[in-house]
Amino acid sequence: MLFDSKMNATHQLASKVTVFFLCAFIFITIVLLHILVLSRIHVNSSKWSPAFNQQRLTLRQPPVRLAACANHRPLFAETDFAVMSLYAGPFHLYGVSAMKLASTVRSFTNADMVMMSVEERPMTRCQRIQLEEAGWKVCSVSAIEGPAVGKTNRFLDGLVYSKFNAWQFTEYRGVLFLDADTLVVGDITPAFLDIIPQMQMQNKTVAAARDRPVEITCRFFTANNFFNAGVLLLIPDIGTFRMLKESINSVAHDVTFAEQDLLNTIYRDMNPLNHEFYELPYSYNAVTTSKYCEPTLWYEFEDHIKIIHFNTAKGWTYTKHWNSISDPFVCWYWDVQDLCRYWDSISTPPETC
Repeated sequence: MLFDSKMNATHQLASKVTVFFLCAFIFITIVLLHILVLSRIHVNSSKWSPAFNQQRLTLRQPPVRLAACANHRPLFAETDFAVMSLYAGPFHLYGVSAMKLASTVRSFTNADMVMMSVEERPMTRCQRIQLEEAGWKVCSVSAIEGPAVGKTNRFLDGLVYSKFNAWQFTEYRGVLFLDADTLVVGDITPAFLDIIPQMQMQNKTVAAARDRPVEITCRFFTANNFFNAGVLLLIPDIGTFRMLKESINSVAHDVTFAEQDLLNTIYRDMNPLNHEFYELPYSYNAVTTSKYCEPTLWYEFEDHIKIIHFNTAKGWTYTKHWNSISDPFVCWYWDVQDLCRYWDSISTPPETC
């Protein structure tokens, strides 16, 4: 009996060890196959190749100091328009992505590039130098906290309401705000030279593209009629800045989507401000959701896309940059391996200090 009991225990242990090694073998095989597949994907970046626009934006004579910056060193507006983004960390993800974004922005326009750095999330001197070498004017701004609620999420932790600071930069006739997880792959100059004048004629003050998908439910994304706040074309105005800041705690909105839901509530649902919204074409915010959920739409506009927005897999989830066990599969899961590899192929300034 005792012998049989020991034999059964030995068999059970052997079975568990066998199952463990079998699972490990399957997992390693999947990872290796995934790496092999990714390594053989050809990135056709020719359609996104740098083609600097001959129609340069207006240069200021003389440059105007940016009053919204809290930097010890004064920063100046050198063109009438600016591309802006927000840095609130962590740098090895969003800071690196912002440098890659800068490289793509500068390929298509000479507009000022202003990186709003939240004072409450300071970057190191070396990180600031890297961003400046990438082309950003690093401008310190105060954090704008989300509503006082008991729960938190990655958007609230990321201080995303701080992007409202972009409305303070009245030195510019127009600002194109881009989240750090975007890349510019087409000429964005028409946003400043064509769309901003149209907005002014129609008394519009903010523009954005519809979120995707609009009509179908796909994996974790449900159909919606909202616009996506990862790309905003806006006309700066101090009164609007104050209104948006005050609305955080006074206007009911879903903090699950933070500032995006608040902006939709204000500019889509509320009177009289809903008439101030201008809808941008899909090409100005081609979210990666649509590449998987609406491939017909994606490939119909692929040659005309101006801005890619990594709202599913991020560029840094490419296989060389694993931060979690799921990273090797995220680009594959959302069918954006080519975009992940393109993101990875963009060089960044080295850390020199």
